Amino acid sequence: MNRVYSSFFASIVGAFFATALSAIAGAAATETAPPARHQVVVFYANETTAQAAQSANYADLLSILRSSRRPFANEIADALERDAREFPAAVRRDVDGLLAVARRRGFDLAVFSNALTLDQHFIVYASARGFAENRPFAELGPAPSPALAAAPLSRPDYLQAALVQVGNLYPPDSLDIILIANSHGAGDLALTPRVFADLTAANATDLMRELEQPTLQDGAPPLWAEYPGTTKVAFWRALNDAGRARGLRYPLVFREVCESGVSSFAELFEVPESVGMLAHTGDAMIGTTDIDNVSLFDVDGSDAERVHHLSETLRARGIHVDSRAMLWFQPTSATVLRMYPYLLFLPLLLWLAWHGRAAIAAALRRWNATRISVTPAE
Repeated sequence: MNRVYSSFFASIVGAFFATALSAIAGAAATETAPPARHQVVVFYANETTAQAAQSANYADLLSILRSSRRPFANEIADALERDAREFPAAVRRDVDGLLAVARRRGFDLAVFSNALTLDQHFIVYASARGFAENRPFAELGPAPSPALAAAPLSRPDYLQAALVQVGNLYPPDSLDIILIANSHGAGDLALTPRVFADLTAANATDLMRELEQPTLQDGAPPLWAEYPGTTKVAFWRALNDAGRARGLRYPLVFREVCESGVSSFAELFEVPESVGMLAHTGDAMIGTTDIDNVSLFDVDGSDAERVHHLSETLRARGIHVDSRAMLWFQPTSATVLRMYPYLLFLPLLLWLAWHGRAAIAAALRRWNATRISVTPAE
């Protein structure tokens, strides 16, 4: 009988401990399990604004260009006026279209543009709520030039703040951002306004002199004509700092910008580990209406399928899409091309090195033979 009671007691105690251990394990798993990840599309448009096109800086620049005797000056003026019409119109179409396709396909979307930023807000569409709303986006400080005052999204601090603002809408360490950065750019610049000349720091005579006799002796632009905006290095630092602050990941970043490929090893080393792929134009130029941003997302599927569809569609349209591990190719090829004239002399250098080695070895042998022949015998 005692054995029966002992066995029964042992089974009760065992069940109790098993239940307790299961509860402890479940609680630990709940505490350590990462939050479910969300995906949001961020459309970041650094477009030419009405404020820029109607500014005194623009008016003075166009007047100077129209009065120049150089044929290309009028072409530049035409291009500026065309950009002032077409770029903001294209962004407005993209914003309206992306909001419509986000509702239809059920994904989250955040929209930033210079026009919205100058009104101190941005737009968020959350698929779970089913409606778009304006969110405040405060001014970050005075702009260093008239060009940047009319194009605040050219500045790296605005890029970082925009990503942090989106990250704040979700739990920490839970957000994957597909970033579409639409802007003017060139060379080492990821984001810049179309007109960058600061005519408050120069006068018509200075600019006319540059038009009639361009380039300084050292090849550097005058201070008033330096390109303002976000360099490619600063672009990645902004993504990295925002990512570290909120635990963001970037499965795909599309720099919808002229010459938006990785241009240097200095830039390459700044690409955060949180970036999965970069879509870029390499060394090519791109027009403001060359890519239909709306159709890129007009497809049903999971988050991973959306990224795959986006990358394949961009490739089909002539855009480079590189994984983070393959971003070394462009700066390496550019370095090889720069060194190409010197590489032509490589066979000669190798030949000289080989024969120089043989000549040095022969001289050493002769020197050793001479030393041995004059050393007195012990």
